[in-house]
Amino acid sequence: MIYKKYGQAFKKLRLQHRLSLRDFERIGLSKSTLSYFENGKSLISFDKLDLALQEMHTTFRSYMLMLNNDEEDYWLSQFKKIEKYYFSNDTSALHQIYLENSAYDSEESQMIALSAKACYSRLSTDEVQYVEECLSGYHVWHSYEMFVLVNTLDEIKPRLLYCIMERILSHDYQYLKEVSDFRNLLIRLVIRTILSMIRRGYKDYSEKLMGELGNLLTPFDTYVRISSIFVQGCWIYKFEDEKRGYKMVRHTLSILSEIDALDLRKVFLRNFESIAYQA
Repeated sequence: MIYKKYGQAFKKLRLQHRLSLRDFERIGLSKSTLSYFENGKSLISFDKLDLALQEMHTTFRSYMLMLNNDEEDYWLSQFKKIEKYYFSNDTSALHQIYLENSAYDSEESQMIALSAKACYSRLSTDEVQYVEECLSGYHVWHSYEMFVLVNTLDEIKPRLLYCIMERILSHDYQYLKEVSDFRNLLIRLVIRTILSMIRRGYKDYSEKLMGELGNLLTPFDTYVRISSIFVQGCWIYKFEDEKRGYKMVRHTLSILSEIDALDLRKVFLRNFESIAYQA
């Protein structure tokens, strides 16, 4: 029963919160479905699992740490370091991650290495082909696959990148929009794809993806709203009116300064400067 540990961890949480199997019927999980899950006989959908965890005031990330005895998967720890060094523009640290992982032949290690390299340097033709082949072969999208894409998307052919994004944003992967841990990464992915498309001059692709970003907005999601204004400003600067676009960009940079989000401001500024340079 390969799913046993998932159900066991869930059952421990349920009993700790003094909830019965029937208590989850209000979110659409029947007693029998949950019993099968807890006994390792089946899985439940990601959206239902996330809702059930919320009933117990537990995040999806905390649940996954329980499964791994509070230790993160190696790939996740590596991608978190890549994210940290990308935001701080620490090219030396990114290069070190590349060297450490490129020494191993496994696909996971190679993709981590190339993800790090793509954050500070161009990939070779063979490396781009390798990444594109791997991404094209992914039929299930979770955190690992999205981390690879978010870090390498500037190297991928625009048409292929757009097709992948269309697939990820389709109804088939609705759970990416509903499970909070996935959704946060998905938003970053959409934002960086839009900026990449703008930078490369793909007006229609970037405009369509801005619409998708708008669909991900929630009333209390300040980061997404600021990011949405920023990418709109970049799009207008590139394709319609430099003066009006620059005013919107400057406004978002000012907000980020006011709320002390200085690392994010530096990333946004680097992105805008790369677009303005190409304009």
